[in-house]
Amino acid sequence: MKRIHKISAVLFILTAAAFTSCSSDNEPIDPAIIVNPGPDPNDPGESSGDYWPTAINNQWVFTTNGVVQAPMKIVSINTVAGNEYYTFNSQSGTGSSGLTGNAVMRLRKEGGNYYLRREELVVAPAGGMPGSTTSGSEVIILKDNVPANTTWTESYTQTTTYTDPAFPAISMQVNAVNKILETGGSVVSNGVTYADVIKTKLTQSVTFNGVTTVTTVFYWFAKDVGLVKYIMDSGTQISTSELQSFVLN
Repeated sequence: MKRIHKISAVLFILTAAAFTSCSSDNEPIDPAIIVNPGPDPNDPGESSGDYWPTAINNQWVFTTNGVVQAPMKIVSINTVAGNEYYTFNSQSGTGSSGLTGNAVMRLRKEGGNYYLRREELVVAPAGGMPGSTTSGSEVIILKDNVPANTTWTESYTQTTTYTDPAFPAISMQVNAVNKILETGGSVVSNGVTYADVIKTKLTQSVTFNGVTTVTTVFYWFAKDVGLVKYIMDSGTQISTSELQSFVLN
């Protein structure tokens, strides 16, 4: 399947595996936490600050390789599976095959953990290609209260089904290793210096039909601002995204 190319640069990067094909299915996340504060290894601990401020109408605008992207804006608060999430504006994209889809992303915080949830992705049929449905996933994108070199892993399966029964469902195995590279540092993004920054690294492998592709993403989160910079290396190309402007409420 062709990729969906233009779904929100930021949200695409944050859930890169979700769009490597035009679909997927979701199983419960199996977080294998290697290091985590508190006596319970699954205890998120106390937050050290706000590294992704959540309020209605909070907005972040990024440039990717110098090109301004669509705003990433919090538009509502929703309860899903008993948890309260801040929901971003729906992001749509069109691929080279003409396929279009909408991605709904939600963020919640629990202690020092930041969870990013991607809802089911529905792609409309177009250009002779069938429509498809890809289920969502939820991952821990950041831990704000652990020291440098802390790591955690997550894995799940994505399954895609199609509107044309001639197209069999496909499944991809996604494995991710997250690592805190630095805390309390600084970073320059679009000429602005941000302090009190947490830098992280995501190494994500996606296996489909026995072939594994690896994507590496570096993130910089600034206290009381949010995500300010990220760099993605897909193995064939590198893209740099930097915060251009933001509005906090």
